[in-house]
Amino acid sequence: MTRTELTDLLHRHVEAGDPGEAMAVADVVRRGQRRVRRRRTFGAITCAAVVAAVVVLTPTARGFLPRGDRAGSGIDPATRQALVDYDAATMPRLIDEHVRSAFAGTADLSHKPGSRRFLPLDGQDQILPKKDWDKASSMTMQYDEGSRRYRAYLGHAKSEAEGNARDICAGNLSSGYTYTCSVDRTDAGVATTTISAVLPLSHADAGQPGWSWAAITRSQVDRGVTPHWLREDVNKYDKLLDPADLWFVRTVKVVHSETFVTTTSEYVHASSYAAALRMFRVPASALTTVATDPVLVIPQPPVQKNGCVWQLHSEDASC
Repeated sequence: MTRTELTDLLHRHVEAGDPGEAMAVADVVRRGQRRVRRRRTFGAITCAAVVAAVVVLTPTARGFLPRGDRAGSGIDPATRQALVDYDAATMPRLIDEHVRSAFAGTADLSHKPGSRRFLPLDGQDQILPKKDWDKASSMTMQYDEGSRRYRAYLGHAKSEAEGNARDICAGNLSSGYTYTCSVDRTDAGVATTTISAVLPLSHADAGQPGWSWAAITRSQVDRGVTPHWLREDVNKYDKLLDPADLWFVRTVKVVHSETFVTTTSEYVHASSYAAALRMFRVPASALTTVATDPVLVIPQPPVQKNGCVWQLHSEDASC
């Protein structure tokens, strides 16, 4: 669990109300660790959906020594070559070119200054200087088109790769954190396609760069209320939900290996699920094209002497 996650989780463990008795730090941390496993990330979407952590659908991975493939024979040849030729400095251009190609004819992405943002992050969600891009734990490209936003994410995070995809889908559908959820096998790995309702979080509240969102349930949308913890947070959301604040996101997440995950998302600013369906421009098939692209890959970040995945600021860190 990263420092950012721990800070976030310690803050949010009171979301259901003040605890009746003091909790030991170890108990809070253990609850936080369980909660990290329950988080679903659609551009840092936070929710409290309960999911299982048992892997049954083993990804047919094509990268980074897939399960049971110590020789790496299951790696897609295009991915293998991409890793051989890997140059972190070229990744912003490469991601942008492949996203634009996949979205062509559906979403005409702007070339205006400021409409696109590249986020190379370490394991603590710190933005890296260009000289350290080759050690990144994740790379994200964001496109801001006003009432529509798009996001492509490539990252190594075991916590995001674990879990039974079908159980996660069933749990999130049952709890209302997704409107739709489907799981499919692809040549790249296990792909999960979802649509969810979200509310934007401020940077100060999210504690990390880039867009951040709070997932809300279908019931909360239908009843017109916001999650309890959002009313006390930096965002100061009112109890009654303003439909003008709502966004919906369609995401394709692909688990390629035990650590490597990609997601591609389209966000629309819509006041209802029905309106969102009318606004989505990029079909799920195009989102899947990006998420399964064998060339859009980054190597696993190095491990430091302290046992932690490489961090920009590793002072006092231990793993």
